[in-house]
Amino acid sequence: MVGCVITGHGDFATGMLSALTMIAGDQPCIQAVPFHENAAAEFPSTLQSAIHAAINQYGSVIVCCDLVGGSPFNQTVLAVQNLPAEVVAGANLPMLLELTSMLDTAQLNDLAETAQEAGAAGVYRVGAEMLKSSNDSASSQDTDSEEDGI
Repeated sequence: MVGCVITGHGDFATGMLSALTMIAGDQPCIQAVPFHENAAAEFPSTLQSAIHAAINQYGSVIVCCDLVGGSPFNQTVLAVQNLPAEVVAGANLPMLLELTSMLDTAQLNDLAETAQEAGAAGVYRVGAEMLKSSNDSASSQDTDSEEDGI
């Protein structure tokens, strides 16, 4: 099994864990470590504690960060040096849902690859043409409903 830590700016981590729990149920092997400006000095030790706790309990950890180059990401990269850990940035809910289904069976490297793929696949653009055709369809349904007296 692999432990998981979610981190990011503000309440990103706790919000992502809350949404994940709402959809997939309680996730005891996943911990949220938020980064708040007023607690920036304590963040590195809090993050290191969460990472080490996950490694002690599960043998390895994957850390999902909100974005590359931010303080949570930078501190994570420093904290996982020479540890059985992977870091993935750009965390989103599709990524976390996919990880949740694999934490108890997959190897750490495979999890990191899957996280990257699932995160990218979870980004979807609804183009203007699709919106236009959707609005046209809804508009014609409204017209049809009025003609039928519904």
